[in-house]
Amino acid sequence: MLGFTQFIGSPFVAAVKQRIDGRDKGLVIPQAWSASLLGSPYVRTVGATYDVETINAVGFLLDRKRIASGDRIGHVYFEGDYGENALTGAKAAAKEAGLTVVEQKKRRRRPPRRRSRPPSETPDATDPYEARLRTLHGGRRPPLSGQTVGRPEGRLGWKHG
Repeated sequence: MLGFTQFIGSPFVAAVKQRIDGRDKGLVIPQAWSASLLGSPYVRTVGATYDVETINAVGFLLDRKRIASGDRIGHVYFEGDYGENALTGAKAAAKEAGLTVVEQKKRRRRPPRRRSRPPSETPDATDPYEARLRTLHGGRRPPLSGQTVGRPEGRLGWKHG
């Protein structure tokens, strides 16, 4: 094997990094820029890592006089490789420039679990929306899909009422 040219995401590279370094010795060019990918002669990132990009961003703001020594900068980030690596860069740049980092970690939101409607939310056949759906689907309520969840009048060009 010669290598992988489109390895998307640092978690996938991390999962095979030991094998690449030990047995396979194939070139990996990931589409990810985490500092955790550095250190292997077989993994080559194209561009600056997230922490270096954040250091450059803080440097740009300092050069443009948008922030100055003694200021506080906010950093909102998602937990994980991307966010925490960028935070490391923000802290390093802030320490060097005499800034204070105010950080806020955001957790990734998981999609809501699907649930069936309780009896109190059963559709009313007299509702104009329900009547249209039943007309379009031969008198019966269609199964839930992306087109029928909620009130899709705007997407389908219907006028409610």
